[in-house]
Amino acid sequence: MKKTAGRPELKIGKKTKYLQARLSEQEYQMLVKTAKELNLSQTELIRARVLNNNQSLLINAKEAIQTLDKISIELNRAGNNINQIARYTNSLKLQEKENNDIISEFNRLFGNYIQTQQDLEKALRKIMRQLAHP
Repeated sequence: MKKTAGRPELKIGKKTKYLQARLSEQEYQMLVKTAKELNLSQTELIRARVLNNNQSLLINAKEAIQTLDKISIELNRAGNNINQIARYTNSLKLQEKENNDIISEFNRLFGNYIQTQQDLEKALRKIMRQLAHP
């Protein structure tokens, strides 16, 4: 049995065709920059854009994670603020010093918070669906 060096030969999906294209300096720099931002090779980027008719969702995973981290921090801050307002309102209630303005403002802010959280969940589900089915 003869030993072969390297990777086994691909039977299916082997890429045998070579494509050559001319780009202006500006187009080439855009290609390089986009490929780097998305952490893809230039070939992978071109293949994804051309073969998927530009419908596939290409994202920079590192940037997306950093953005989600920032959103998470802001939501946590808002949640902490809501908890502090709720505690303060409850302490006023125990002291029989209820303030209807504070209660109505709390209800308004809490409603906004819930709506923002629901909008964020919808957006994340949409992104996840697009990533799963390009």
